[in-house]
Amino acid sequence: MIKICFFNSETIWGGGEKWHFETAQYFSSKGNSILLFSSPNSPLYKKSKASGLSIQSIPFKISSSTYLNPFKVKTLQALFVSRNIQIIVLNSSKDLKTAGLAAKKAGIRQIIFRRGSDKKIRNTFLNNYLYRKVITKVLANSSSTKESMFINNPNLIERKKVTVIPNGIDIKKFLNTPFNTITQKKGETFVLGNLGRLTNQKNQGFLFNVVDTLNQMGYKVTLLIGGVGRLERSLKSKIVSMGLESQIHLLGFVKNPREFYHTIDLLVFPSLWEGFGYVLAEASLCKLPIVAFDISSNSQVVIHGKTGLLTTPNRVDDFCHAIIEFISNSNKVKSFGQNGKRHIEKNFEMTEIMERIEDFLLKNKE
Repeated sequence: MIKICFFNSETIWGGGEKWHFETAQYFSSKGNSILLFSSPNSPLYKKSKASGLSIQSIPFKISSSTYLNPFKVKTLQALFVSRNIQIIVLNSSKDLKTAGLAAKKAGIRQIIFRRGSDKKIRNTFLNNYLYRKVITKVLANSSSTKESMFINNPNLIERKKVTVIPNGIDIKKFLNTPFNTITQKKGETFVLGNLGRLTNQKNQGFLFNVVDTLNQMGYKVTLLIGGVGRLERSLKSKIVSMGLESQIHLLGFVKNPREFYHTIDLLVFPSLWEGFGYVLAEASLCKLPIVAFDISSNSQVVIHGKTGLLTTPNRVDDFCHAIIEFISNSNKVKSFGQNGKRHIEKNFEMTEIMERIEDFLLKNKE
């Protein structure tokens, strides 16, 4: 029996946490011995515990500098040894630094870094050590995520050690989830929606300028934003300062995404970088057209001119004109939505993706 450890210290819910949760569930259902390390009271911890997964609390908060504390590294090392971990899957750079070092000291033979973002990797001594001496393999969720690893250092890691497998969607489960719309639409208002953490990466503030510009162009819209994050207070202040309180609404954490998607007419997605946009795939399954930036792996999930429109990053006018194409053409909203659903069903079905991950983790052991 192989014990696989999924290690994720994030305290909020995002794409990486969703991936860890669903992948741990899959491996557990296949009879593998798994253990999920998570921060206590985090959404990942609560969901995992409620679902019956074997869960272990991380005994301390992990930051980007925790690896400098030898006591904490040794604490994790002892936990890994006591639980007889054979494979560990890490999800963030801060976890890689601390838990990765602890895993190496514990003698874990497979230390997998699941890379879910195409942010560039700095060419530092520490990163070179981690990628060459600690990590045994990298699982990237898109080609852009893989290639971003080598921008600052072409020799960071052997390319043969990096495998690309996109994120999967449990389509049947998602589409069978009961839902109610979050709010009732008022009149004929066209409703834009964005779902994601309130962070600089997700770039929600850009959408405030979009709404303001649409107003000036004679198009009144409503914007609903679901998610929580450290920028919540500043975003609320910006809404007030721009006089957009009646049009822009921050909904907080959205427990059931289907409720959100079926409340809006168009998904707007101005993220500055992504690995794989779960939100894009889920919205497409709900037959929503999408306007997003042409960055990262977005073009793999959103087919420009068929399931959505991709624009140059941070150009408000371009983004507005893309939105207006849907406001002005209900047939385009419908046809793009239908195309999007077919595209996701064809390319990102969970079972096939999980079988590829299973092959990657278990059938190619070093």
